[in-house]
Amino acid sequence: MKIFITGDLPKDPKERSVIIMNHRTRQDWLLFWAVSHRYFNAENTKIILRGDLKYFPGFGWGMQMLNFIFLKRRWEQDQSVFGRAIEFFNDSDYPAKIIIFPEGTNYEEMSALRCYKYANIHGLQQYEYCLHPRVTGFAFLVRKLREKRLDAIYDITVAYPKTMPQSEVTLLKGKIPEELHYYVKRYDNSELPEDQEELGEWCKQRWAEKEDRLRKFYTGDKTFNGNDTPDTTAMFKFVTATIFWILMIPFMIYLLYSYAL
Repeated sequence: MKIFITGDLPKDPKERSVIIMNHRTRQDWLLFWAVSHRYFNAENTKIILRGDLKYFPGFGWGMQMLNFIFLKRRWEQDQSVFGRAIEFFNDSDYPAKIIIFPEGTNYEEMSALRCYKYANIHGLQQYEYCLHPRVTGFAFLVRKLREKRLDAIYDITVAYPKTMPQSEVTLLKGKIPEELHYYVKRYDNSELPEDQEELGEWCKQRWAEKEDRLRKFYTGDKTFNGNDTPDTTAMFKFVTATIFWILMIPFMIYLLYSYAL
């Protein structure tokens, strides 16, 4: 597996940041988790995930212990849970790197169709390579972190030019992406708007840029800004972490089966 990283990379391990990323497959978090071992201090990385995942035997329990944030995708219920989680990080001034997928779900046929209908109703641009983001949670996250400290937002665009692992089964069959491409853009907190509604609009603008960036990627030479040099830094860590998580999948399925008996 070759990793190509273009753009800005974090330099301060104590930095508190939000990482926003397009959600191309269900395995985005898994593959990026390995990259974060090298660049984003994996031990401080917290992911916002679907609420039912925390009940998954072994895997879900571990993520709860790591203080991942689990949401039900119903804002009237999620707001208080979200707020308490962020307050915990604020009270301890923990240097969290919080990953949020503003699209809310991964890109697939059904989600793309729903996005198409949504764009039609609201007179928005039709996206072919990503989904329109849901910005309420993102804006809330940024505003709450700012109550204590927020240093930056990292806007990450991920692309899979060859094999695209849509499900866990794909990885178990040995169909691992030959290449992973990440485009990283850092925005200092001082560059971001203050108003919550304006933050939502800012996020939407980033997604319009992603759509354009991904279109150029897939219809062009399948690189970001012509970067065709793979990153080889700490490759052993990356491979080890990736293999670990892939092997964890059948183990978690076994635990789920045993738990259901």
